[in-house]
Amino acid sequence: MAPTSHSTRPLTVELVTGNRMPAGLIDSTMALDSAAPFGRAIWWDSWWRHLRPPGSELFLLTVSQGDELLGLAPCYAHRSYRFGRVVRFLGDGHACSDYMTIAAVPDYRVEVWREITKWVAAEAGRSWDTFILAGVSASDEPLQTFCKQISRQNVLVDQRTVSNTWRLTLPDTWDAYVELLSGRHRNQLRRTKREMFNSGRAILRRVTSLSDFERGFDIQRHLYRLRRNSLGDDGCFADPRFEPFLRETSRRFLEQGALRLQWMEVDGEPVAFESSFVDQQGVFGYQFGFDPSKSKLNPGRLHIQASIMKAIVDGYSFFDFLRGDEPYKAHFRATPIPLLETRLIARRTLPRLGHRFWKLQNQLKAGVRASLGRKVSFPTGVPVAKPSQQCVS
Repeated sequence: MAPTSHSTRPLTVELVTGNRMPAGLIDSTMALDSAAPFGRAIWWDSWWRHLRPPGSELFLLTVSQGDELLGLAPCYAHRSYRFGRVVRFLGDGHACSDYMTIAAVPDYRVEVWREITKWVAAEAGRSWDTFILAGVSASDEPLQTFCKQISRQNVLVDQRTVSNTWRLTLPDTWDAYVELLSGRHRNQLRRTKREMFNSGRAILRRVTSLSDFERGFDIQRHLYRLRRNSLGDDGCFADPRFEPFLRETSRRFLEQGALRLQWMEVDGEPVAFESSFVDQQGVFGYQFGFDPSKSKLNPGRLHIQASIMKAIVDGYSFFDFLRGDEPYKAHFRATPIPLLETRLIARRTLPRLGHRFWKLQNQLKAGVRASLGRKVSFPTGVPVAKPSQQCVS
């Protein structure tokens, strides 16, 4: 149990390495706040067992006061011929973990960040050569403070915006939300509500127990693949490790009451789905998909409307569509939140040279894209998180 008041006992930082999550980690992190579902230990644990990169090891920084855990930086490390020992957040890559940060007991957040800052600065070039912190919100003030302080410790800090998440602030009622939209959009949603939902033709179904989880997950996988195949790829499921990861993680979130796996039926047939995670404040829409053969029904938009209606009824304060700049997000009046990638480079020749070469590659790519007016892919040496593969009609 976390302390209820500040103590004079010193805080200690410990580096935990190895290939297996420490026993009791999930239970010990229950009191920690990490800003989003992707900061939960069950997410890190499932990701580590199913999607961990070959040759990597855990790099967990724990902050404790006596026997009580106050904070945790959930990371892993791997060796790179160009960047030295690279440390990254657990859950990166095509798992698309957004709003990553250091988890901490709320009342001790400042102290936890302070201790981790001191440790990271002291261990630069020894325990680590390059830190790559991806998927962090630009509004994460503790991270910005961390970057300012660490840059004074002879550590190079390079930060860039890599994507946007999109968050819709929800009013108290559906009618109040509709009034925020343009006249044409208002009329469209009201007509859809009347003709599809009020008539009973369109029904939103939801997984509520482990007994109906498999059916819901099968619908999710099927509709997601239909949509991605229509675009010429298999999406996340092309990686054979991804399905076991998502299935296990979803089941574990369901057991904690934090999974919102829903699908839309029209005339009794599933046409769209949404897999989201929730906390006490909001909904985080992780994956969407629909049947392209039902495009005349606009199944994606139909489902989004129903999902927003349900979120308002359930009393959530926001609906977060997560990363990716798909036009439908702005269409529903969500606003962008930049996601950052922050690189910390220790004062050693190898990682500094590797970082310069990486910067040069990015500049060349930007120049080629600008001249050709289209996106061109180049290898970067270190894998970076892939864009969201959410799909909505």
